[in-house]
Amino acid sequence: MRHLLLDLGNTSAKMAYYQNGKLGEVMRCSQLEEQDLALQLLQEAPVDVVVLSSVRDVDVSWESKLQSRCRKLVRFQINTPGCLPHNYATPHTLGMDRMAAAVGARALFPNQDLLIFDFGTAITIDRVSKEGIFEGGNIALGLDSRFRALHEYTGKLPRLEKPAAVGLLGNSTQTAMENGVVLGTIFEIEGYLRSFPDHLPIFTGGDAFYFAEKLKTPIFAVYNLVLTGLARIAEENAI
Repeated sequence: MRHLLLDLGNTSAKMAYYQNGKLGEVMRCSQLEEQDLALQLLQEAPVDVVVLSSVRDVDVSWESKLQSRCRKLVRFQINTPGCLPHNYATPHTLGMDRMAAAVGARALFPNQDLLIFDFGTAITIDRVSKEGIFEGGNIALGLDSRFRALHEYTGKLPRLEKPAAVGLLGNSTQTAMENGVVLGTIFEIEGYLRSFPDHLPIFTGGDAFYFAEKLKTPIFAVYNLVLTGLARIAEENAI
């Protein structure tokens, strides 16, 4: 059976077919393109289950169209079969991309204590126990969001992008900003790693490999961890 996985993030969307235990080519698009692309993918090939995960509000009419073009539409929520048990005090506020990443990490690395870092518009840090319980985590500004904030909330600081390399101290405003943002984020990550020394660290998201290569601690980088989790949800709900 062929399934379609839809991961709608804060600034863009990722989509992929999942069939015979394999994730297909991952397609990325903007918010403006996501509805047309999803409907096009459903038209190109028969799809059994569509799994939709979104951190944003979803257009009801579009969701209805998705439902009409597959056997089963699964709107990924905290009570969807396949979710991990959790200790989250406000489950209705939990971004389901975090739970999907946790499901994917648990599938790839079972029976281990996991610390999951997702580097996107926001950086999320979540813990999954070796018993498979989602224990919650933290949310911080992502790398690009930090650069944007420095520019937009000051009078003269420029709008910068992430640099290829950083030093310990900057000798110009640009290098001071680059070092401050990147090293500040690295120091945060290292603090979590020291606090959970027996956990397996997993990096995912757009900046995962950028930070993975700058850390001395061995980590596992899984670029499409959220989609991997959604694939497990599709299998769980295909019956």
